[in-house]
Amino acid sequence: MRIPLIAFSLAATVVGQSAPQIQTVLVFPEETPSRAAPPSKPAKTADAVPQPPLAGLAPQPLQRVKLSGPYCSGFIRMPAISRDLKVLARFRGYDSVLATEGDFIYLSQGSRDGIAVGNPYQVVRPTKKMERPNGRSTKEERNLGMHYLHIAQIKVVLTQPEFSLARVFQTCDAVEIGDIAEPLQISEPPVEAGPRTFSPFMTVTGDVKGAVVTTLSVLLNFGSTRALPGVRTGNLSLLEKGLAHEGTIVYIDVGRREAVKAGDLFIVYRPIQLNKDLYPLPKELRKLQAARTAIGELIVVKAGERASAAMVTYADDAISAGDSVERR
Repeated sequence: MRIPLIAFSLAATVVGQSAPQIQTVLVFPEETPSRAAPPSKPAKTADAVPQPPLAGLAPQPLQRVKLSGPYCSGFIRMPAISRDLKVLARFRGYDSVLATEGDFIYLSQGSRDGIAVGNPYQVVRPTKKMERPNGRSTKEERNLGMHYLHIAQIKVVLTQPEFSLARVFQTCDAVEIGDIAEPLQISEPPVEAGPRTFSPFMTVTGDVKGAVVTTLSVLLNFGSTRALPGVRTGNLSLLEKGLAHEGTIVYIDVGRREAVKAGDLFIVYRPIQLNKDLYPLPKELRKLQAARTAIGELIVVKAGERASAAMVTYADDAISAGDSVERR
């Protein structure tokens, strides 16, 4: 069926004649054969997209690590450091007992004891005796030694027969009266770790095995009196253990006698944990009793005879005392 189009024609207007009239004209356009719509092309089948690995299970790259001292990491030493040379007071410190970088302090020994101008010393603070978290047969085997905090480095600027004066030139914490001074050790070498990966189910050589003893953050609460401020009850056991995350210091119960050295990497493991208070556990759970997962990585920054200080380089869970460690 053809549908007419309506067109309008306007007659010419001549002067003196009546107004022009509009005429309506029907115009029938020529029919054009309708074109059939082109057949639709079949949709292309999308290529199979590889599924990403399950988050947290596949090996993931870890960042390079390069550290240089001083690390303010503290250390565990056996035998204990002599207390003969200690901080007596702050110079011109009538209203203050704390000394920081640039301040002067009095030491308890002078020229008669071999103290000389220019001698460098490190100031440390004893906290508490450390023991292995896993019980051993004898007290001697459990004993790791005394823990010390790195406080500052000082240099003697004046000596008297009975005492000396030193200037604080580098600090990890404020120097307190009673802190111990000992000859400054050789500067700590830098430690670094190259490209590597981490996976919860990774395995390592296991040539050196140990455990996390405690964290530096816990021992910072212990002053020279070796007392933790506040009320201590069994309810605070988790706080006493301490929780460590990336960039913090922990102590492990292996050291130079196990051939551990600065720069060694350790993987932190923990047994699979299930809460029987939430739901009844099936009897087949015994299959997981020996299973464990890797939760973090450590790099040793200072190796002692029986224990070492290490920095957490990676952790996907909080690291705490009792977690097992194995050298990569």
